[in-house]
Amino acid sequence: MDADEGGRHAHPPEHPHPHSHSHPHRLPFVRSRPRRPRTGARPGLPGPHPPHRRLLRPPVRRRGRASAGRRRLGPRGLRAHRCPGARTRGEIEGMARGADLPPWRIAALNARTEILGRFAARPQPECSTVVHAPADGRPPVTAQTWDWHDGLRDGWFVWNIEHPDGRVVRTVTEYGIVGKIGVNAAGLGLHFNILGHDGDKSSTTSGSWLPVHVLARQVLDTCATVAEAVELATTVPVAASSSLTLAGYADHRASAATVELSPVGTARLAPRDDGFLLRTNHFVAPALADGEAMGIADPHTYRRLATLQRRTAELPQAPDRADLLAVLTCHGDEGAELCCHPQPAAAPGTRWETLATVSLDVAAGTLAVHPGGPCTLRNAAWTTVGRTDATAPVGPAVDGRRAARDAEHDREERG
Repeated sequence: MDADEGGRHAHPPEHPHPHSHSHPHRLPFVRSRPRRPRTGARPGLPGPHPPHRRLLRPPVRRRGRASAGRRRLGPRGLRAHRCPGARTRGEIEGMARGADLPPWRIAALNARTEILGRFAARPQPECSTVVHAPADGRPPVTAQTWDWHDGLRDGWFVWNIEHPDGRVVRTVTEYGIVGKIGVNAAGLGLHFNILGHDGDKSSTTSGSWLPVHVLARQVLDTCATVAEAVELATTVPVAASSSLTLAGYADHRASAATVELSPVGTARLAPRDDGFLLRTNHFVAPALADGEAMGIADPHTYRRLATLQRRTAELPQAPDRADLLAVLTCHGDEGAELCCHPQPAAAPGTRWETLATVSLDVAAGTLAVHPGGPCTLRNAAWTTVGRTDATAPVGPAVDGRRAARDAEHDREERG
């Protein structure tokens, strides 16, 4: 079987991983009701997945510098959002206590993008996003593939966060990380794509800044509209590059925008004339594209965006979620690897896999997720997290015992 560059298959193997089978997969699901920050460990706030430690471990020749950087960048990001992010600060400290780990370890995990952007030998490519915001009064339609290391395929979960004032946030994220792709009950959705800029390695981190994963959660926690989210995302300093693709629906009007974030500045991107907004892993705004780092290291991102542009141009005027999934069901021998499957012989750290496919219904405030890529959805069902999840849980709740087991595994690795 032909293999693409970077440890990816040009076409998926027959059974790329356990999630590829057609039987339903029950997702780990957490419901929490945050009340007081910094109250210690609480069940339902899972600690980190052990392979993250190996992911953040730098090459030997850079290990001392990067290890110090992990200890520095994580807590700095935590201190930087003491006021605007007090709730997530308490969650991070609670996870650390529950997992029996020093708080800087969980803080560093939430600053993973900043650490990898500063110290990794090459950027870590991931994710393709398609959003359609129609102009005829229908709500937006969204879909995203989340591509990451295959060794972390069991390191994510669905988190339903019910705030005391009635606000609800639903996010697909990783153990120990406060947020990623998600939607809130106010009708705002967020898709997350990592970017890379030359400024990531040279940015000054001594001032106030927010880790991009924490910023994504902050947007979902505090914003109700795309305009509010854009204002927040473009005014909070960051120390790494990413893009937040936002979708909203209010008063029978759909809206969408992408904010490209970098340490040297931000940019806002609007949908095409036909309502499509497409994202992969490189800067599109000319003012930021001059410092492009991800696309230089991994040209796949340009091929993926070109394929998305071509495939969406061929869709009907009123595309639905199935149409967007058909666009994303594309492998290397079909033009670009929008749906990733790792090459079995590839070295760890180069085995990219679509760990999840996510679609947001911002009008209903719900999130639909499938473990694996869109090509494995043909005979499988979505898991939908939303207003009915109180009576129909999507999977076993994860409590502090999972975090404790992971922490014990981590201690064993440390010897």
